[in-house]
Amino acid sequence: MQVQDLYIYPVKSCAGIRLESADLTPTGLKHDREYVITKPDGMFVTQRQLPRLALIKPRIADNVLTLDAPDMETLRIVKNEDANIQPVTVWNSTVLAADQGDAVAAWLQSYLGVELRLFALCAATHRPINPDFARNPDDVVSFADGYAMLLISQASLDGLNEKLAEQVGMERFRPNIVVSGATPHAEDFWKELHINDIPMSGVKLCARCSIPAIDQATAKMGKEPNRTLASYRRHERGVMFGMNMVHHALGTLRVGDAVTINEHHATLGGL
Repeated sequence: MQVQDLYIYPVKSCAGIRLESADLTPTGLKHDREYVITKPDGMFVTQRQLPRLALIKPRIADNVLTLDAPDMETLRIVKNEDANIQPVTVWNSTVLAADQGDAVAAWLQSYLGVELRLFALCAATHRPINPDFARNPDDVVSFADGYAMLLISQASLDGLNEKLAEQVGMERFRPNIVVSGATPHAEDFWKELHINDIPMSGVKLCARCSIPAIDQATAKMGKEPNRTLASYRRHERGVMFGMNMVHHALGTLRVGDAVTINEHHATLGGL
């Protein structure tokens, strides 16, 4: 088995970027979910509330974030970690983050029609993962939903597409790591593994929300693949697809890296 694709999503719930290689930071792949869009009160928003976030295409280099969206002028933002530090809430976590200013807020409001702010990870941001699934007390995460990375095998998507009238792409599921050479849903049981000699743990299956039913090219909501996925992937904790990962060392991941499984969960996803 090997790494087939690597993706980052610099702004939570906006479009992703495919990479040939990615450095690991303490929170996951470098620049992944480094920014989050919030309501004025600091509560995060995603495609669940605003599907057109899917059409915002970020680019990122060093400390410069560039945003493009349909019928909008390109916006260039120089990251300011010393900006107005405010509390931001993502699910059950409230952390400190840096407000990136009025210009980007105006751009977001012009595109999406509601008042929004953009916040960035900064030195004050410290967001531990759910301690029930942490491997170490210092396991932390960016503005991702809950864990450093999401891994999905290509075979799992292929198996889903065999059941669908119209195929969907992997972008619907927003993984960081796509693995080839596995059997469908083999990742459900991956507990301890190495990628490019970097030790990682599969800590929790990913319960899916409504976002996979949003066409990432049009921002239109449908019923698939969620309806079909629910017919055979339902668990008492939700409809599962993909494995949430934490890593235990820093380094670089590359497309083509070998994936070696060292230990399996005795039960589905350790749940």
